[in-house]
Amino acid sequence: KNCTAHGNGFRSIDPDNKGEGFGIAAVEVNTLLVDGVEAYANGPETARQLQGILGTGLDIFGSRDVIVRNSNLHDGIGGGLLLEDCVNVLAENNVLADNFLDGLDEYWDGGAWVDGGRDITIRNNTFTGNHGPGLVVSDEGVQKPTGYVVQDNTFTDNMWGIYVWNFGVCPWPDTSVLQVSGNIYANNTESDNRCGEWECGVRQPCD
Repeated sequence: KNCTAHGNGFRSIDPDNKGEGFGIAAVEVNTLLVDGVEAYANGPETARQLQGILGTGLDIFGSRDVIVRNSNLHDGIGGGLLLEDCVNVLAENNVLADNFLDGLDEYWDGGAWVDGGRDITIRNNTFTGNHGPGLVVSDEGVQKPTGYVVQDNTFTDNMWGIYVWNFGVCPWPDTSVLQVSGNIYANNTESDNRCGEWECGVRQPCD
């Protein structure tokens, strides 16, 4: 709670993450609260970035019963927030701003990225000025996640608002998988929403 993480991960050598750099990484945590955190300017150095490797301000992987709230995740060399293979998550009242997401023109990262797991709610957050999508929702490993809710968020001045990919259907998967409602969009330079049915080949995982 109420802490700051900045300038981390420039020279990460973690072989499991190809040198990606993180501000804070929480892996396989049961019951996690992140409240009032500022994470900025985290991610890999220029040489790694030019190889298409990005980082994340707040990386949460394989965890359950997670709350991320009232946090400012900005100016990252990569995404602001990653929720991967997590269960029962609420992310609300956060700002995800001005994160640089261009991994050699592959906009798979986002101001926030949700992938795998189940029962994840993204609510009342502000996504603004991200170079790439404000929010990415994906099924990278063809795990057939369920229970995603994206509700009452604001998406402004990103390249895209929400980017959904690898579910095999556009624009949105079935509501048992993804519910999108009440969001506000303004001035997203490419479009408010983007969708890729099978980004990595029909029914193929991307990892």
